[in-house]
Amino acid sequence: MAVRLPQGPVRQRQRPAPGRHPGGRGRPPRRLAEPRQPGLRQEHRRHPRRRRAADVPTPLPVDLVTWWRLCDGSGLPDGRTQLLPPYFEPCSAKDALEARRRLVGPIPERTADPVDETGTCSGVFLTTFVPIAALGTGDHLFVDLRPGRRHGCVQYWSRDDGSRVTPSWDNVTDMLTDIANALHTGSPALRSYVEQARPHGFRASPYVPTVEDRCLEWRRST
Repeated sequence: MAVRLPQGPVRQRQRPAPGRHPGGRGRPPRRLAEPRQPGLRQEHRRHPRRRRAADVPTPLPVDLVTWWRLCDGSGLPDGRTQLLPPYFEPCSAKDALEARRRLVGPIPERTADPVDETGTCSGVFLTTFVPIAALGTGDHLFVDLRPGRRHGCVQYWSRDDGSRVTPSWDNVTDMLTDIANALHTGSPALRSYVEQARPHGFRASPYVPTVEDRCLEWRRST
């Protein structure tokens, strides 16, 4: 099922012409049509990397900083937002850093981070992990800033199991491109992740976008 979005930049309360959206209701799902407007303070927009230098030991990727500048989280705390597959809501920069401090814990009580290459499994939320989306149960999507060829990749963090065997996307740009393609064409998202996880014996499924009660949802592709 293809989920069609308005053409061009999406603005708050923007409504396209009738008949362009699923269900024939003449208007897009509310939670797709009204994303949160940029909420970073002016000084944060001017120096986003400088502001976070004390929190994150390595510079943030340009695509992550750009995404936060354009859309600082979803601003939809009703628990029904699933903008990122399979079930995640984007975090604002403020919420991401607060979640990161909570997940990392007090630095003096932590031993040094293990020197593992980016994209590999970890049972501990490292100082080089930056959460970018939350599920509400303690699971997150995070950007992995460890050194290595997959620096900046997006991984799934499980509250119970830690990070998964392989990244979900190569970077934030790859994530947004994959999701946009799924929304515009109805094709499954996360297909690349499924192919990379299979050799590790990890059973995974891609997800397709659907609209239920004017809300975006992601369902396993059969």
